[in-house]
Amino acid sequence: MRFGRIGALLTTFVLVGGGLIAGCTANPQPTTSSSVGPAAGSPAPSVTPAVANGTPEGSPSSPGPTAQATAPEPSGTPTALPASSPVLAELPVRESAEYWGDLARMAPGPAGGLYLSIPTDRGSVVVLLDSTGKPRPGWPMALADTFCYLPAPAADGTIRVVCAPGSDPVSRAYAFTPDGRLMAGWPVEFPGQVWAAPRVVDGQLLVMAYGNPGALWLVAVAPDGTLRTGKPYESPVLSRQNWRAQLGPDGTGYLLALPPDIATGYTEITAFDLNGVRPGWLARAKGWSSDLVFGPEGRIYVSQGQEGQRPSRILVFDHDGRSLPVGSGALPVAATSAYRGAGPLGGPPPPVVAEDGTSFFVSEDGGTTAYGLDPSGRVMAGWPYRDTIGLQWGYCAPGATGCGVWRTSPAVGPGDFLYLLHPPRDKTVGGSIIAIGPDGRVRPGWPVVLARAGAEFRSAVVGPDGTAYAVAVEPEGGGHYSATLLAIAPDGTTRYRTVIVEP
Repeated sequence: MRFGRIGALLTTFVLVGGGLIAGCTANPQPTTSSSVGPAAGSPAPSVTPAVANGTPEGSPSSPGPTAQATAPEPSGTPTALPASSPVLAELPVRESAEYWGDLARMAPGPAGGLYLSIPTDRGSVVVLLDSTGKPRPGWPMALADTFCYLPAPAADGTIRVVCAPGSDPVSRAYAFTPDGRLMAGWPVEFPGQVWAAPRVVDGQLLVMAYGNPGALWLVAVAPDGTLRTGKPYESPVLSRQNWRAQLGPDGTGYLLALPPDIATGYTEITAFDLNGVRPGWLARAKGWSSDLVFGPEGRIYVSQGQEGQRPSRILVFDHDGRSLPVGSGALPVAATSAYRGAGPLGGPPPPVVAEDGTSFFVSEDGGTTAYGLDPSGRVMAGWPYRDTIGLQWGYCAPGATGCGVWRTSPAVGPGDFLYLLHPPRDKTVGGSIIAIGPDGRVRPGWPVVLARAGAEFRSAVVGPDGTAYAVAVEPEGGGHYSATLLAIAPDGTTRYRTVIVEP
């Protein structure tokens, strides 16, 4: 795997296998991490799980891209791209996986399945795994010369995959049925770079695109591939470096204008849709805010705080940008940047929000400190949860220059369980993933610890039945790494392992 190519991908898109598992340890400071596993027909990992022996207690600024695309006029007929038609592929992908654990994208699929997008040095591989970890018939599919974002599932079990075809100032979107067939009218192509994770709203794909001169606009793609482009949102903010942009679950776009002075300035958040800027919409958070997180009843959650300084807070706004009295009080912990490496710090990590509005603030101040807050913003009994070890981070090649990495993101599952990924606690084992209940205590059967020294969990998502899907990256010798997807049941047992990347 060539660092130059993936390094460029990280720069562009961040701005926008012995026994695999060790048993739970009796250490009162549990560890966490994420992992990816073997595909159908691939050999089982060479390490056998150890027996459980106990239960523990207890962006940088986003520079405006340089693409020369300009905002299109609102119009739309699908642009079919036969030359870009997907082709059948195989798992595991033949690569070295030191970076892919950071960049693999997961989303729960139909019938207990999981959609997974795996970037490679030659394109991307998209697969729908069944409830046993085997590729469903018709999968996986290879997409040439693309880096693909988080898969966006629709309510009917179909999937939308939005990709960037290399360095071209255009983007491409695919739609697949659960049996791997490309839907009629797809793929479609539209000018501009994708600047946020896409969404599917009422069967319609919503994408945020960016182009020069500084403008953001939304692209809506109907199930038949018909395109509609929204009114461009032009702002002086887009000509400077310090801004971020996101898409909400209802397809509303949000621009976060970050202040030049982190200590005294305010992040200003504005909203826009297919018709342009929403009049009167403005929310403010002191300093560089975190990314936005979207909760129940249209609520918007954001972290406020500075590296190394206490206190921190969670702010909550309604769908119209008005502050709500359900944010946290002052939390006696410092916010810790979710990014490190080249460039400035990226502000605090976003809160983690459950479906019922329970929220969590996770900091690496003094190890790991996590606060659980009920939907009214009060700290729940049993919290904070503390651990002397921090959270898992991404990968930079030894001696690499200009490299930056992001901290792994916590996940939340049914029942308001918080999942954290930790690096290896010592040199004899790998990293771990832990589940913490709403009472602030570690769930029985957890943590799940990788047995191989140097193995790391890099990402995790939780399905609607409480299964945690985690990607584990493991050293295979000679500077090469494999990646395995683990499906972990609520009681901490491993339902399956599927090798997804193997050198």
